[in-house]
Order: sequence, then C-alpha cells, then structure tokens
Amino acid sequence: MSLLASKATQYVFNFDGADNTARSIFFWIVVAFIVAAAICAFVIKDEKQKKIAKIILFSLATSVCISIIATFLAFYGKEAKELDLLPLLYTPLIVFCVLLVSAVIAILVRPSKTVKIVFGVLLAASLIAVVICLSIYYESGTSLKLNWIEAENVDVVGLWIGAALLTAGIILASIFTDKTKGLDFDVKPLTYAGVLGGLSLALSYVRIVKMPMGGSITLASVLPIMLYAYIFGTKKGVILGVIMGILQAIQDPWILHPAQFLLDYPLAFASFGLTGCFTKTKIKNHSVKFLLGGILAGVVRFVSHFFAGAFAFGSFAPEGFDSIYVYSLAYNSAYVFPDTAISVAVGAVLFLSKSFTKVALTTHSKKKTEEEKANTESVSDGENAVE
Repeated sequence: MSLLASKATQYVFNFDGADNTARSIFFWIVVAFIVAAAICAFVIKDEKQKKIAKIILFSLATSVCISIIATFLAFYGKEAKELDLLPLLYTPLIVFCVLLVSAVIAILVRPSKTVKIVFGVLLAASLIAVVICLSIYYESGTSLKLNWIEAENVDVVGLWIGAALLTAGIILASIFTDKTKGLDFDVKPLTYAGVLGGLSLALSYVRIVKMPMGGSITLASVLPIMLYAYIFGTKKGVILGVIMGILQAIQDPWILHPAQFLLDYPLAFASFGLTGCFTKTKIKNHSVKFLLGGILAGVVRFVSHFFAGAFAFGSFAPEGFDSIYVYSLAYNSAYVFPDTAISVAVGAVLFLSKSFTKVALTTHSKKKTEEEKANTESVSDGENAVE
C-alpha cells in the first residue's frame, strides 16, 4: 500500500512544474466527469440522459484538448533547448488530437453523416502526416542522435514488415469478429469512449513500475479500453485503442522511427480492442469471454512491442544477451504481461457481478433490441404489402 501511495503522490498529486501540474489536474478532471457520468446513468431519467451525456462529453473533450496542449507545451518548452527536439516530431500529433476533439464536438452539435465522413478523412490524413513527418525526422538523423543509436543497428525492413503484419492481423480480426455494419458513433458510444478513454489516460499516470527504456506497469490503465471493446465491439474498441496509443505517444514519447512509433503506440494499444473478439461467441460466462479476449489482446500487444524492441532498440541489449530477440523477449515480457494481467484480472472479477454485467451491457443490448424490432416490423410490413 505504501508503494501505491507513493506512486499516487508522484503522479496524481504532483504539482511540481507545469507538465506535472497539467497531468494531475487532468486526472482529477477525468474523475469528476466519471462521477458525473455515473450520476447521469443511475439518477437522471432516460429522456434527459442524452442531453446530459452531450454536455458531459462536450466538456470532457474540451478539457482533454486543453490538457494535451498544456502538457505538450510544458514538455516542449522545458526540453526543446536541451534535446534539440524538432517541432516536426510533435506538431502532427497535436494536430491529430485537436482534430479528434473537434470531431467529437462537431458530431455532438451536428451528428450528420457528412460531418462524420469529413472528420474521418481529416483524421486519416493527419495520421498519414504523422508517419510522413516521423520519416523525415528519422532520415534527418535527429532521432538516432537523441536515442544514441547508429543507423546500421536499426532494421527498417523488419520494422515495416512487423507493422504491416500487425495492422493486417488487427483489421482482419476486427472484421471477422464484429459483424456490425459501419461505425455508427452516436451519443452513447461517444460518451462511453470519452469517459473510458479519459479514465485510461488518467490511470496511465499512476505507474507502479516504470521501465528504464520505455513501458510501465500501471494501475489497470488499459482496462477501460478493454471494457469498451467488450461492450461496443471490436471495431470501435480498436479505434479507441489507436487514439489512446497516440495520446500515450504525447504523454511518454520514445520515438525513433515511424514504423516503431506505429508498433509501440497505435498498434500496441489497438490490440486491446481485440478484447471484444469473444463477446459474440457461444460461451455463456462473461468473465470467461472477457478473460479470453484479454489474453488475446495481451499477446498481440506483446508481439507489437517485441518487433519494435528487436528491430529498433536491439542495440541496447546488455552483455549476456546473445540475441536481440532474446533481449526484446525478456524486456517486453517484464512489463507487458504484468500490466495486462492486472487489467484482465480486474475485468474478469467485475464480470462475475451480475449487477455490473447488466449495467455494462444494457446500453448496447437495448440498441440492438430496438434495431431488431425495427427490422422485424419492416419485414412484417413488407409481407403484408405482398399479401
């Protein structure tokens, strides 16, 4: 308990400097919005829930945007001169985050298909811009200098192959395990994504163990993403995971190469969306289904970090490691599996509670029931017309 208390003081009650203050304030803002969302879910009547949910999500999106920019400015202002950081590294990431928050606000104000398509295209373009800018950053040699790595020690081909394989695997898993058509982010999925995503980012600041070369064991920080994927499906879970990965890149950057960035951040966190892969299976026990999905997510996350560790940071292997693959296996196993295990265990225990399971799955099941009812009525009307 003393360890957790010291970590909480370090990351949650830390107001030493602008960057630490921004993170601590953000943590408590998220806590306040979670309490507000809980009150909305359990106290407010159904007809008013949608309006209250919009207000909560709008306020949360705005606060997240301010917190991201404040943390970035504090970090950049403090470290830029010492490390000669290029604006090229962070500017596209900030643009992506601001566009994301703007998309949420725009969809809340005018939830039309056109608005969703426009912002979807802008977000995709900004993510491509991130990769292009990181490529220029790597080719300039700055990232190599900052990470004390020689170019010949980076296996660029291996990084791109690893990123391509993981991307294809996650997309295929999403398509085959989530049969829902399209990506209809209405108010409730957006609200859940905002609150659970904010909670995930806030919990990521509470680090039980921080590894020397990146990575950490946190206080169940990925559990909210896993819960979201289990409730709303693999596709939405993967998208939330990608977003959280990019936010993590701003919070704790360790970026060498664009493919390594994809492997260590967007793809690694997108893997937690695969927790929803077993939701629609015939297994009746939700704890078992969540456990299986969580194990799959943890393994895919490990593979993603393994590729990045072996092909980008293999030269950091200390004496005694004959192979960069053994080094990457040992290093990433030390934090990926414990961190994932904490979240999987907590989630499985939560689903043992019938009350939690009912509350967690009510939103999605209600919407599905309404859609099925509408489809049934449509078919019945069609049959009557034929008769």
